[in-house]
Amino acid sequence: YAALFAQGEAGALRERLKRMPRADRRTSGVARTVARGLIGAGLMEEAQTLIETAIEHEWDSALAAQYADCLATNDRAIARQLEQAERWLAEHPGDAGVLLALGRLCARQHLWGKAQNLLEQAAAAAPSRAVWLELARLMERSGQGDAAHRYFRLAAEARD
Repeated sequence: YAALFAQGEAGALRERLKRMPRADRRTSGVARTVARGLIGAGLMEEAQTLIETAIEHEWDSALAAQYADCLATNDRAIARQLEQAERWLAEHPGDAGVLLALGRLCARQHLWGKAQNLLEQAAAAAPSRAVWLELARLMERSGQGDAAHRYFRLAAEARD
């Protein structure tokens, strides 16, 4: 699946996705790989649906973190993504992957305080380069240069 979804135009990737066995789409490792390819091709809705389906079948923190990579294009889709991530957080409180995704989604909606709180919770649960980078970007956007510098340094020092 990594090779099948690594490249190709959107129509071809959609066809490959349609031909994928349902059981494979529900496997979190496969879903992560395929979603990455779909997102790379700009097939955000398909990637979002794939991730939601796989997580419904089996919880996967890394897949939940990837959910924010599905850039919704309209207000309704964005609201739906936020609602879904909130439900996952209620079901898996303290999970670093869903905290990261929800923090990123909130930052995208300019919900700065909520985004910072969620990202800090993610950092406390499982510090990672991705979390530090998101916090650094958030601090940078909000004009907090010293904090941004500190988080960029932590991201550079992260071992993951």
